[in-house]
Amino acid sequence: MNRERIEKLRDPSHVRVLSASELRELGRAAGLREIAFWQTSTALPFEAVLATSFPEPGNLERVRQFYRKDAISGEDRLGLQAREENGEVLVAYPMSTVVWEKD
Repeated sequence: MNRERIEKLRDPSHVRVLSASELRELGRAAGLREIAFWQTSTALPFEAVLATSFPEPGNLERVRQFYRKDAISGEDRLGLQAREENGEVLVAYPMSTVVWEKD
């Protein structure tokens, strides 16, 4: 199962992840001038991520299993650098920040 489908299980309101270039293009298409851009990736406890999620009944444990499997295997199939540390799954969501200015 791919990351987009698992994210949809985790949060049914999820549509898709925009790439950094797609995000930047949205601003340009809206006539905004980009004045700053940066990307970060911070490790977060996956349980904290789940605490802000609203999965359909029964999906929470499925999502946990997908991420735990990815963390244990070390394959990074989900692209979130999942790892297990002291029995806890940590994930690193890549985050892009764009600062635009309206002319």
